[in-house]
Amino acid sequence: MIVPNISPRLALGIAGGLVLAALLAWGFYWKAQAAHNLAKADACLNASKLAAEANARMKAAQEQKYKDIAHDADEKHAAELAEARSAVDEYIRTHRAAPSGVRTARVSAPESASSPDTSVPEEVPSDSIVVTETDVRACNDAIEYAWAAHGWAATLNTPIVEAQP
Repeated sequence: MIVPNISPRLALGIAGGLVLAALLAWGFYWKAQAAHNLAKADACLNASKLAAEANARMKAAQEQKYKDIAHDADEKHAAELAEARSAVDEYIRTHRAAPSGVRTARVSAPESASSPDTSVPEEVPSDSIVVTETDVRACNDAIEYAWAAHGWAATLNTPIVEAQP
């Protein structure tokens, strides 16, 4: 084997150059790797932002649909409540125990003590129908509200696309 005659100084220079070249190559590799990782992180961040925006838009659309369903249910309830209240008013008018003011006028008349009394006893309010008008109206309103709530709740089990109040 032939060994070239190289001076120690030249050998150290070549070794130093090789080490420097290796360090520079390693540095460029890691710089490129860092740039690649940064680009991946930016892409991931942008994708996350886009997904969050899409989810927010989808949630807002669903909330708007539910608000529309609730608004329609409220309007339907208001119409049905008005109809039910007029039916209750008619019921009260036709089933009143004694017409308002009639009993008061008869009780204050002097001949009421001598004539047979076929009306409701004095203890019963003049607006009674087994229960007071206020109770009949409160029950009516509560029942109408319960039916409206039931109808609205039934739409919650229906897919949002098919929900029609």
